[in-house]
Amino acid sequence: MSRTMIGAAVLAFALSVHTQPAAATSPTGSFQRVEAQAMSGDAFVFPDDMRGESLIIIGLAISTSQANGEIQQNLLLDWQTWLDERDILSDALRAYHFPVIENPPRFIRGVIRRAVRRLFDGRVPLSQAAVLYVGDSAAFAARAGIEIDEDPTLVIADAQHRPLVLIKGGPSDENTARFLAALTQLGAD
Repeated sequence: MSRTMIGAAVLAFALSVHTQPAAATSPTGSFQRVEAQAMSGDAFVFPDDMRGESLIIIGLAISTSQANGEIQQNLLLDWQTWLDERDILSDALRAYHFPVIENPPRFIRGVIRRAVRRLFDGRVPLSQAAVLYVGDSAAFAARAGIEIDEDPTLVIADAQHRPLVLIKGGPSDENTARFLAALTQLGAD
């Protein structure tokens, strides 16, 4: 088995999380604080280290199976491409990416991080992405009012890191219209 195939297998395993659906579906609440390492190598504390003048865009991949983990992450990268193509992002409005993984064994965390870094490299600012290892992904999601399902979650949060709008899925016509309407309603420039 090649190193690429092994890396892909590790990434698929790492992105799979077996969870129970969260009861809350509205963006009420707050994010759980998680110490991590950004893909750039710097220490990163979620959500404290996210920066935005008034709003922040957060891509969360919380998967329910190995295959779904890859699908969710790829849909979030499609969002990144969509945002980049429309020149929506700036220093004032940044997008962050976070695969949320329920406590894998410590000895493979570095392997997971390197595999995710290769996936993000050249597509996402590495200082704006990190793997979040959490003890209970259902509790992590529920605290922020996120339902765990087969779709990734794009969150629009305020500068104080409070979730304001949740968009489930990729950048479909309906989702992009909802995203743009939310930015307008929230007063993003």
